[in-house]
Amino acid sequence: MKKIISFLIILAVLATPALSADFSDFNFDSIKTDYNQGFEDAPWIVKTIAGTEKINFQIIGESTTALSIETKDGKILSISQTPLENPTLVIEVSEEQMTEILSSGNPLESLASSLR
Repeated sequence: MKKIISFLIILAVLATPALSADFSDFNFDSIKTDYNQGFEDAPWIVKTIAGTEKINFQIIGESTTALSIETKDGKILSISQTPLENPTLVIEVSEEQMTEILSSGNPLESLASSLR
């Protein structure tokens, strides 16, 4: 369950107006602040389950794009394009799958379908 919550954290970070294989235009500080402020309003079950993770995330397409997210008690401590050492979770997804999930009418359902 924690791994699904961690993946949802990544989806929240990436759920910006446009998916790009290049994160150079992303304002990671703003994304972190917005996410952490929203986390305060999350249901208690999410706060209970969300944990401390070191997540390395890769979108694999024509080229591979890396993103790392470090969380503590569900809140984001850092977001970077530099992989973390000793990650607790490594997620690899194709660019096609990520685009499908983020552009679907119901990203959570699309995520659940892709995990089956």
